[in-house]
Amino acid sequence: MKYLTKEWLIQYKLSYINSVTKKSKQAQTQNIVYYNNLYRNRYLKFIELEKSDEIYSDPRKDLELCEQRMNEQGITEEERKLRKCIYRYYAKTCEKRIAAGAPFMFDENHAARKFEEGLRQKIELLKQMPQTILDKVADIGVFAFGYVSEEVKRLLKPYCGELKRQCKGVLKQAERETEKAEKYLTKRLGVSEYTELFLTDFIFKNEDIYLLFDDGDKLLIKNGEILEREEEKLFVWNADIPNSGWSMVLAAELYRIGEKFEIHFLMENRNEYERCTVWYLTFRGTDIQEIITPNNEFRFK
Repeated sequence: MKYLTKEWLIQYKLSYINSVTKKSKQAQTQNIVYYNNLYRNRYLKFIELEKSDEIYSDPRKDLELCEQRMNEQGITEEERKLRKCIYRYYAKTCEKRIAAGAPFMFDENHAARKFEEGLRQKIELLKQMPQTILDKVADIGVFAFGYVSEEVKRLLKPYCGELKRQCKGVLKQAERETEKAEKYLTKRLGVSEYTELFLTDFIFKNEDIYLLFDDGDKLLIKNGEILEREEEKLFVWNADIPNSGWSMVLAAELYRIGEKFEIHFLMENRNEYERCTVWYLTFRGTDIQEIITPNNEFRFK
């Protein structure tokens, strides 16, 4: 049993289309010049944003600037202490990149493929809309860039509003069922807190399964078994490497079936070009516990 399915995710994404779409007279008819202008402007903005990612900067130069600011004359001791903290934090978080020496070089061809993939995914999502709306769309590419005719905009508002109401209702039901199941665990878990975490690995040890997440979180499935796993590969997200890909938890829900628990994850695999695959991952066990580590124990304070 699961409420937060792939179909629910599509509907959830579609429910927000109206809020990110604007009216445009030029979207009333197919206009290749208008589309090309939108494409070029969005592409250039995307490339500029990608290029500005700090992973392409030289951390050694940034660290030198931090040190200069830390030793600047005429600042208060309180400000100096703050700048020292910033210096130490930056040195710690970038120690691998600093040790590696040369910074990563920005690859525009790679970024261009990511841009194309994002546009393709947006168009595929929009194609899931009712045909009554799609029939009024002159150019789905222009729609993907966020512009529609006044007629389409009028159709989107009630459609997205009703869809949003339905999706939130399903989410609330999943949350209620999860809360009921959590009462029977040996200790509070907070299943919803695992949403948007990166799953990096799971380890089988004796009869148990350990799930490892990027921020240090660990889940223990006592007497665990895998009920469903649609994808074998996990993309291990690495903040120190550009375009490392990831396997992210999009949604999580918990159910008590008899004397056991089932935890369902709606997952997203994203490769180095941001091609996405949404898949199911479900575990069953006699108990589910969080293993407290120094990185995540603050959650219970």
